[in-house]
Amino acid sequence: MVPRQVAFPALLLTTIAFLALSAAPSVLASSSRDTLDDLRTQLDRDQAATSRLVDAVNAAPLRTAADMRALAMTLDSAAAEFDASAASYRAIAAAGSPEVAEIAGFGENGARRVAAGARAASWALRSGDPTGFNSAQTEVNAGIESFRTAVSHFNAHVSYLNAHPASAGVLGDAADLPLRVTLLGGGPILALGLYLFAAGAVLNLGFGRRLAALRAGGEAPRTFRGGVLARVYGGHLLTLVALGYLLLPFCAVLVIEFGLLSFDLLLRAGSFPRAVPIAILAVIGASLVGIVRGVFVGVRGGTFGLPVTPQEEPALWALSRSVAAGIGTRPPDRIVLSPLPGIGVHEEGGLLRLLVGRTKRVLTVGAPSITGLATQEFRAILGHEYGHFSNRDTSWSSLTFRAGSAVTQTLDTMMSAERTSPWIRCASLLNPARWALLGYRLLFVYMTAGFSRMREVFADQAAIRQYGARSFADGLRRVVVNDTIFSQAYLPHIARLALSGQTFVNVYRSLEEQIQGAPPAALAQVLEQASAWRPSAFDSHPSLRDRLIYAERLDDLSLDAIEQAGDGRLRLTDLLSDWGLRSAQLSSLLSLAFTK
Repeated sequence: MVPRQVAFPALLLTTIAFLALSAAPSVLASSSRDTLDDLRTQLDRDQAATSRLVDAVNAAPLRTAADMRALAMTLDSAAAEFDASAASYRAIAAAGSPEVAEIAGFGENGARRVAAGARAASWALRSGDPTGFNSAQTEVNAGIESFRTAVSHFNAHVSYLNAHPASAGVLGDAADLPLRVTLLGGGPILALGLYLFAAGAVLNLGFGRRLAALRAGGEAPRTFRGGVLARVYGGHLLTLVALGYLLLPFCAVLVIEFGLLSFDLLLRAGSFPRAVPIAILAVIGASLVGIVRGVFVGVRGGTFGLPVTPQEEPALWALSRSVAAGIGTRPPDRIVLSPLPGIGVHEEGGLLRLLVGRTKRVLTVGAPSITGLATQEFRAILGHEYGHFSNRDTSWSSLTFRAGSAVTQTLDTMMSAERTSPWIRCASLLNPARWALLGYRLLFVYMTAGFSRMREVFADQAAIRQYGARSFADGLRRVVVNDTIFSQAYLPHIARLALSGQTFVNVYRSLEEQIQGAPPAALAQVLEQASAWRPSAFDSHPSLRDRLIYAERLDDLSLDAIEQAGDGRLRLTDLLSDWGLRSAQLSSLLSLAFTK
C-alpha cells in the first residue's frame, strides 16, 4: 500500500507529467518553426562562406612559398568554420521535423566535405603536392554540390509549406497567439502552483508540530493561537483563489490551442475516422462552455431542510443567541433543521456582500446529530460553530468555496460530454485544460483542508473555554456516534425504501430508540472505529482522537467545578416546540429527496 505521505506528491507529479505531455504539441510546433529558421540561416551562412573560399583560392597568386602559406592559413580557418557548421546541422536535425532533419543531413555532409577538402588542400600546399591539391579541390566541390542539394530541398520544402498552410501551422498563423500565451503563461502558472504546494506542505508541517506539542503537553494551552502561521496561511489561500480565477481563462486558451493543433494533425494525416473531428469539437465546446459557466455563473447555495423562525422555535433561538453572546459574536440570521447528519454554520450572499460584511449567517442543525444530545452538550457544539463566526472562518470558507466551485463546475461540464462517446472520452483525455484543472483541484483541496484543520482547533478552543472540556467531549462523542450509525445503517435503508415507493414514517424516533437500547459496548465500538480513522492530508478536521486529547489540555479548570444548571441536563429535543412533528416532517423530506 502506498503511504499517505507519498500519495499526494505522486498524484501531483502525475498531473504535472500529463500537463507536460499535453503541452508537447505546442512546444514541438514552436520548435519546428525555430529550427526551420535556424536551418535557413545556417545554409545562407555556409553558401556565403563557400563563395568566399572559392574566391580566395581563385585569387591566390601561388607564386611564392609565402603565397602558399597564406592560402593554407585561409584554408585551415575555413576548415574550422565548416567543422562548426557540421555540428550546427546535427543540432538542427535533432530538434527539427523529419523533413528538416533530411535537409540538415545534406548540409552536414556538405560542411564535412568542404572542411575535409580545405584541410587536405592546406596540407598539400605546405608539402608541395599539386596532385593532392587537385584532389582536395574535388572534395570541396563535392561539398559545395551537397550544399546546393540542401538548398534545393529547403526551397522545395518551403514551397510545400506555403502551398499547404495547415502543415506550416494550423490554419496559417492562427495558433500563434494561443501558443504564445501558453508558452508565456504556462511556466509562471505551473511554478506558482508548485510553490503553493510546497508552502502548504511547510505550513501544514508547522501546524502539525504545534498540535503534536499541544497533545503531548509541550505547549501552553493559552498560548495556542494562529498568530503569524495563520496569517501567512491565509495570505497563501488568497493567492490560491487568485490562481484559480487566473487559471480558468488560461485554460480557455489551452482549449483553443488544443483544437487548432488537433485539426493540424488531422490535416497532416489526410485520412481519419469521421468521429474524430466530431469528438474534438465536442470536447472544445464542452470545455469552453464549462469555463464560461465557471467564471460567470455562480453555484447556487442553499440549505436542505426546514427553516424555523423564532416564533416557531423560541427556545432554540434563545439558546442560539445566548451561546453567540457567550462566544462574543453576532448570532445567525437563519436556523434550519436538516434531515441529514451534521451541525454547521455558513454565510450566504454574493462576493460584494462578503467583502462589506453584509452576508446572512445560517445555522444548520442536523436531526440525526441532536438525537439524545443534552442541552449543555449542544451549547458546547454550538460554541464551536460560533467560534467559526468569531474567527471569521466562514468568510474564508465562503471565499474559497467560490473559487473551488468555479473550477469544479467547469470540470463537471467538461466531463459530462465524456459519457456520450468513447471517441469523446479519448479526446477529452488529451485535453490539457482538463489536466490543468484537475491538478488545481488537487492543490485546492490540499491547501484548504490544511487551513480548515487549523481553524477547527481554534473553534474547538473557543467552545471548550466557554463550556468546558467535559461538555464539549461528551457532545462530540455523541454527535459522532449518532452520525455514524445514521449514515451507515439508516441512509441506505431509507434510499432502498424510497426507490421502492415506501417511506420511513419517523426515522429519527427509530434512531433514538436504537441508540438508547444499544449496549454501551456496541456504542463504544462505533466510537472506537471513528477514532481509529487514519488522518489524511485532505481531511478538513483533526482526527477525533486528537480533538478529545487536546480538549483536556485546552480546558479551563475552573469550569470543571461548575455543575450544569437549569436545562443543561435536558435533551435538546425536549426544548423544541414539537419534536415529534418536526422529526416526522424531516423524515418525509428525506424520503422525498431520494425519490427525485
